[in-house]
Amino acid sequence: MSYTKVGYFGYAGGGKNGALVDAWLASRFVTPPAENALPPSGTADAGVVTTGINYGGPGAYSLTLPSVNDYYIRVQYAGNSYWTLCAKGQIAGQ
Repeated sequence: MSYTKVGYFGYAGGGKNGALVDAWLASRFVTPPAENALPPSGTADAGVVTTGINYGGPGAYSLTLPSVNDYYIRVQYAGNSYWTLCAKGQIAGQ
């Protein structure tokens, strides 16, 4: 079984296509990651996908997650990394 997290990256003026999105298990972090923080060692637990209209609109994405857990979603765009918590209750397919 697979699980899905859909989202949207953008701000005033619309979504931002071309951002890279991946997911990291929250349990891999000692403290919540701040903007531009590096991820823990190893590879992402889900992703990498590129935001775009193929996911339903400008700046949209869809990640396939291996399990129902808390994740930190990382969006990389224009040289910056943005992190947001995805609580396990926000995951579809349960």
